[in-house]
Amino acid sequence: MNEMIMLQDIVQILKSDHAKLLKDYHIAKNLQKWLLAQNVQPYSVFSRTLFNESQSSEYQFLLGFLYQWGIGTRVDFKNSFKWYTHAAESGDFLAHNNIGIFYENGLGVKINVDKAFLHYKISANGGNTYGKANLALSFIEGLGTKVDIQKGLLYLQEAAKAGHPSSQVRMGQRLLTDVHSKNLKQAFYWFSQAASHAKWCDHDLGDPEYLTYLGVCYQIGIGTSKDLHQGLRLYKMAFERGDKNAHWYLGRNVFREY
Repeated sequence: MNEMIMLQDIVQILKSDHAKLLKDYHIAKNLQKWLLAQNVQPYSVFSRTLFNESQSSEYQFLLGFLYQWGIGTRVDFKNSFKWYTHAAESGDFLAHNNIGIFYENGLGVKINVDKAFLHYKISANGGNTYGKANLALSFIEGLGTKVDIQKGLLYLQEAAKAGHPSSQVRMGQRLLTDVHSKNLKQAFYWFSQAASHAKWCDHDLGDPEYLTYLGVCYQIGIGTSKDLHQGLRLYKMAFERGDKNAHWYLGRNVFREY
């Protein structure tokens, strides 16, 4: 396979709509599996990317990702931050979001929530789903800015509509708990949307917690008819994927059923 085509394929994996819905460590795991399936060594990908980094912001972003997760090289947050910065300066909005994460958590750079907020805002205004989700939380929690629940909810809804599972769950939670906007059917809709990502991803991808939320909806009848068997099925699926809370719900309800 042509080296440049290989790198372009990898960038497509990282920036595809499917990848954007998964947590970064899941994307990294998925990338490792894909490379092995193609009989490609991670170090080869790293060295090729380093050689071609000047050709586009996408390769600069890829270098940042490889350094961040130690694919083909050791984990190096400082170098990851450097290459994400180069990509962001070239107009990569996903890179801006990742820089925000680095500033918020002190990865390879000192914690600076003001700069984190700035990069989330640039990313979100550039149309990036991750950026919208993180900007929403910044407004809701007052990270690097004053608390503004209304703005936060606007960005949260945009991220949820774009398919961001955590934002979909937060929308569902808010609809359940906010006395002014309580809407059980809409809450069920958002929990269902979030759970669909976990159900249809590979066994070790997606977040099993989303399945547990949907199981609770079926068990109690939140926005849908009560269906204990469907709830148990979802709890079992979530438990098999590592959600400890699902184990508690599963054991409690199996005991009750019998």
